[in-house]
Amino acid sequence: MRGLIALIIAAPIVVVVPLAGNAQDRDAAFRNGLSAFQSGSFVRARDVWEGLAKAGDARAQAGLGFMHYTGRGVPRDAARAAELFDRAANQGEPTAQLFLATMHFRGDGLARNLPLALMWLELAMAGGQPETFALRGAIMQHMTDAEREESARLLARWRATNATNGPRP
Repeated sequence: MRGLIALIIAAPIVVVVPLAGNAQDRDAAFRNGLSAFQSGSFVRARDVWEGLAKAGDARAQAGLGFMHYTGRGVPRDAARAAELFDRAANQGEPTAQLFLATMHFRGDGLARNLPLALMWLELAMAGGQPETFALRGAIMQHMTDAEREESARLLARWRATNATNGPRP
């Protein structure tokens, strides 16, 4: 789990920039929120990320999801975390995909759904998440052949849908 946190909590920067603007401004704003999060200023991080998340920034959605999942700076709310992770994951954000896989596998904030857990995990794995390998084995151990086949169908459908939609903001 520490590796997951490290992926969300990357290099800090302490410049405050407006939420609107070009991608460089949004990136700087995200990093400002990240810096606040890393320093324990959870309210400031939440304030920055909420604006970005509403504007569709997948990293901010994943960051807010993590805050709700762990109860840092906000009340722990697995259902809200799942909503935020879902929005980010559907934009291709691998950390959010990994958290959704974990939540579906454990039935934490979401109904336990092994085919969805494996689908999100495969996407996170393709996105470069190293923590996926151990979890993949655990999920596969609990699945039937029919569930594996369903997961493959879900994955193919997700990829086909997202390939035609193109990149999102």
